[in-house]
Amino acid sequence: MNVKSVHNSLIEDLGHIAVAICRPDKNKNQQHIGFVYKDADDNVRLLHLRWHYKLSNDEFSDEYLWLELPIDPINKIHLATVCSLIVTSNVQGIPYSLGMGDSNFTETGNFVAQNSYAGLTCATFVMQVFDSQRLPIIDLDNWKHRKSDKKWQRQILQQLELWLKRNEYEKKYIDDYLAYQNRLIKAGCARYKPEEVAAASAMGSPPHGAEPVKKPAAQLLNDVIAHST
Repeated sequence: MNVKSVHNSLIEDLGHIAVAICRPDKNKNQQHIGFVYKDADDNVRLLHLRWHYKLSNDEFSDEYLWLELPIDPINKIHLATVCSLIVTSNVQGIPYSLGMGDSNFTETGNFVAQNSYAGLTCATFVMQVFDSQRLPIIDLDNWKHRKSDKKWQRQILQQLELWLKRNEYEKKYIDDYLAYQNRLIKAGCARYKPEEVAAASAMGSPPHGAEPVKKPAAQLLNDVIAHST
C-alpha cells in the first residue's frame, strides 16, 4: 500500500483520485472514508457520505491520509469524473443505511434505491462507486458477518434514531426507517470497516475477501491512529 499524508506528500500532486481515510475524533474508535479527487477545474475535493442525507464535497483536510489506487491513469480520470457526476446528480443527498444490497449507483453517478430507507455507510459508499464502474474492490461472497458487527450496528442505529428525532422527522418515517435497519441487523448484514475498504482499494488484483485484507487493514489503522494524535 502506498499511504500518503501531508507530512510526506503534496496533495496537489494527486494522480486524479485516491481513497482518503481519517479518524475524525481521536477519542473514539471510529474511522471515516471517502474519495479525494481533482474536479474539472483541477481543484482537489473530498467526496464522502458524512451521515443520513449528508453527502459532502469539501475542500481537502490534512486530517486525512490518502491511498494511491493501483489502476491505470485512464480509469483514475474516469473515477474522478464519476465523483463529480455524483455531486451534481445527487443534490438531495444519499441516505445512511447499515446494508447495501437495496441500493447502488448507475454508471453516470445517480444513486438508486429500492425503498426510502435503503442507503450506504461511508465505507459502502466507496465500495458502490467502484462497483458501479465495474471496478469492484471487495469480494462480497468472501466477506461474512462478524459478531462484533452487530454491536457496532446497534450503536450507530441508536445515534441515527436520536438524530432523526432531533431533526424532527415524522414519527412514521422514523419508525419505518428503524424497522428496516433492524431487519438488516437481524438478517446478519456484514459491516465493512473504513480501514478495510481503504486497504482493499490500494491492493492489487481486486476484488478482495476479508482474510487477505485483514493484515493490511490493521497496518493502515495504526497509520490512521498515529496521524490523528
